[in-house]
Amino acid sequence: MASTYNQKHVFSNIVISCLGSVYFGYALSVFNPISEFIQLNVFPDLPSGVITLMTSLTPVGAGIGAFLAGNLLNKIGRKASILLADFLAIISTIMTIIENPGVILIARFLTGFCVGLNSSIVPLYNDEMAPVEAKGITSTFTQLFICTGVLIAFLLGLGTPTGTSNPESQWWKFIILGSIVLNAVRSYS
Repeated sequence: MASTYNQKHVFSNIVISCLGSVYFGYALSVFNPISEFIQLNVFPDLPSGVITLMTSLTPVGAGIGAFLAGNLLNKIGRKASILLADFLAIISTIMTIIENPGVILIARFLTGFCVGLNSSIVPLYNDEMAPVEAKGITSTFTQLFICTGVLIAFLLGLGTPTGTSNPESQWWKFIILGSIVLNAVRSYS
């Protein structure tokens, strides 16, 4: 039976939307492979609990973002919500590379907020975009893309110097800035 919808249009929109899911996985995971390097080389005098808090604030922000996403979606719509999430994600990513613990803590919370927005926006947008006959396959995209983001973050993390072997390395900033590409491509498309 021939499809009754434009497959290229539907799948390209869903894949672009799912870049938010890649960001979801990436943003939640990116701090794990670099946290030891940051603790030892960027903020050696900072208590380890603050580094842990930098990682932990992202899921806290995600919970709040997911909770507030429904109201945001109703007020400004799907596309505008995606653009807002991408804009905030780019701002929070840039803030995260500023070598100030307080700024990083705020940035990691804001990153989580964007993750929470994406956790609600992407599945809803995809569900509304996909025709009934494509929902089976498109419903798997969100989770697949989240896992892809986690994988990319950890693969890039393999390049992080260990211990204090290269304290001047800026690799950790490069890894964090990688998420800007996801948000910029999705916003532009």
